[in-house]
Amino acid sequence: MERLNKKILLIAGCMIIAILLIFLGRSIIQTKSPSVSQDVEAKQATAQLAYLMAGKVDAVESADVSTKASGKIAELNVDVGSVVTKGQVLGRIDMQEVPAQMSQAQSTIDMANINLTNAQSGYNRTQELYQSDMVSKEAMESAQKQLDTAQAQLKQAQASLALINATSSNGVIVAPVSGTVTAKKINPGEMASSGATLMTIVNPDKTYISAYLPARLSDKVQQGQKVTIRISELPDKLFAGQVSLVDSVVDAQNKNILVKVNMLENDAAVKVGMFAEIALDE
Repeated sequence: MERLNKKILLIAGCMIIAILLIFLGRSIIQTKSPSVSQDVEAKQATAQLAYLMAGKVDAVESADVSTKASGKIAELNVDVGSVVTKGQVLGRIDMQEVPAQMSQAQSTIDMANINLTNAQSGYNRTQELYQSDMVSKEAMESAQKQLDTAQAQLKQAQASLALINATSSNGVIVAPVSGTVTAKKINPGEMASSGATLMTIVNPDKTYISAYLPARLSDKVQQGQKVTIRISELPDKLFAGQVSLVDSVVDAQNKNILVKVNMLENDAAVKVGMFAEIALDE
């Protein structure tokens, strides 16, 4: 009898333990199911989308920084990765020679004024003599030529001074746009040439994708259409986008059409240069 009671108690205990394990297992599954379900849904959604075109992420706003003045870089306040704002001073060109250049240009103007005064006086005298038939026509033409040359020299000297003045105000290098410095091609002490690119600034806050669509699918895409974007480097997330441009010209070599797609959401993880695939929303 005692053995029977022990067996009954043992069986009852096992049943209680089994029931507790079942409830515990359900609780764990319920706790984990939302995230697991979301991952599964994301993968299923990705699998169901048909990606028709692909391209690279680019910035809506970017700029190559250059200077109108030529000279040695005296100061450079940024490096690759620096975040800058529009109008911020990025560096300066050594303008120590500008005062001497301005003084020399002004001296040239003064001399040109003297030459012009003399040429004008000579012209006036020659004209009086010519009207009295006391000098030849050739003498009159020569006086006119000297006057024209003096006037041209004065204008040239004045233009040189104006250029130096403009250059002196262009010795400060400023950021044309807000963003991040992604490339720098010059360092302090090096010579900067007028118009040459010194650095590149990219604003990562607004991005778009230059994608290429097979021409045979051109009837499926139109401006304003909503799309879904998948970034190769961020495979677990999808992004919303909108077609902003469908080129009307087909590339003769690869038979593709350029399509620009704006990304409708900003994500710090999305970087310029990443590869993107684009699917049309139903």
